[in-house]
Amino acid sequence: MLAKKGVSELGEQEHEVLRAVWAHGSCTVREIHERVGVPRGLAYTTVSTVLDRLLKKGFIAKDREGKVLVYRPLRKEHVVERDWMKSLVGKIFGEDPEPAVARLVDAVETIDPELLDRLAKEIENKKRSRRGSR
Repeated sequence: MLAKKGVSELGEQEHEVLRAVWAHGSCTVREIHERVGVPRGLAYTTVSTVLDRLLKKGFIAKDREGKVLVYRPLRKEHVVERDWMKSLVGKIFGEDPEPAVARLVDAVETIDPELLDRLAKEIENKKRSRRGSR
């Protein structure tokens, strides 16, 4: 049985290949190579190796359809992406993200005040939906 690994153990290439698998739903190495490998200049064998790593980590499954191996996602995209972002925020901001987030807000305001307004609306929408789900 393959062990399920956490998203913090996903490398950047693995994450990009996994996104392509989600986009295709069910796909071959060739399809993923065309979507990810060719634009990034990766060899076909590199894409195949990344898919094998994702398989071993429990993020995708592999089935045989005739002579072709077909990969499909095992984990829901929104769950993995949420956990990925949570892990990334933890790496960037550490144990106490509040001071770093406050500095980030200051930087956003100087770069793009309208973005800050849009983010404030998004935060308010999140609060409303959270209150509505209780």
